[in-house]
Amino acid sequence: LLIFGNLGFPELGLAGAAWASSLAEGMALIFAIFFIINKRYHLTYYLKEKFKILDFKNSSELINLSYPVAITQIISLSTWMAFFIMVEHIGTDELKVSHITRNMLFLAFIAIFGLNRTAKTYVSTLAAENRLKDILPTMKKMMVMSFIGVFILTSILWISPQTILSLFKAEELTEMAKGVFLVIVPSMLLFSVGGIFFSAVDGFGDTKVTMVIEIIAIIIYMLILYYLVEVNRQPIHIVWIVDFIYFSILGALSFLYLKLGKRKLIFE
Repeated sequence: LLIFGNLGFPELGLAGAAWASSLAEGMALIFAIFFIINKRYHLTYYLKEKFKILDFKNSSELINLSYPVAITQIISLSTWMAFFIMVEHIGTDELKVSHITRNMLFLAFIAIFGLNRTAKTYVSTLAAENRLKDILPTMKKMMVMSFIGVFILTSILWISPQTILSLFKAEELTEMAKGVFLVIVPSMLLFSVGGIFFSAVDGFGDTKVTMVIEIIAIIIYMLILYYLVEVNRQPIHIVWIVDFIYFSILGALSFLYLKLGKRKLIFE
């Protein structure tokens, strides 16, 4: 509505997307406040009293726990920007195909991010209740659900890439896009499983560990990306293999930490 000025709204172009995003976040905040008040959670958990008291001890503990999460998110978003800057060096068609691919990835992210957050919540709850034996079976169920969800949501990229490209008026890029789609679907399926392991580490409150895992994965990702684009330039579908490598490292390191680290009790 805001981009094209439909239904009486002003035509804002790209700025409309920014306004829409900001309005959506604002509506989400209003809904959250209304939900808390409606469910009387502000009374159950004494939120009003807690907001009046500035507890430096609890605040410092919260910051210490949460700052790695913020850094992890900043690194992840910056990597996307770096990826598209480098892809632009290859060519405009490659950049267009990559933007289309990124847009379609959000179909997979519906299942992945939703179940990742659910897994994190379950792991946190079960760990707090000392039900460690229930964590791994719960994670396995989440992995199956995530894998199936991603497969269903992304299978159209394999079955009918022409349909996807026609939505973006880019039918002439079908052959190039087919190669990228063949690479990205397995990457998303891998992330559907590896992301659960990563979220489990986060769910245990080991946010500094997830930050280190993310940094290691990103460094390797960027080095390989730079090599494939700037040093030994490859076709765009080869460049997109860096996502598969990134998700492999993310999942493998998370699994090894859970398997060999202080959380190994969940495997017993």
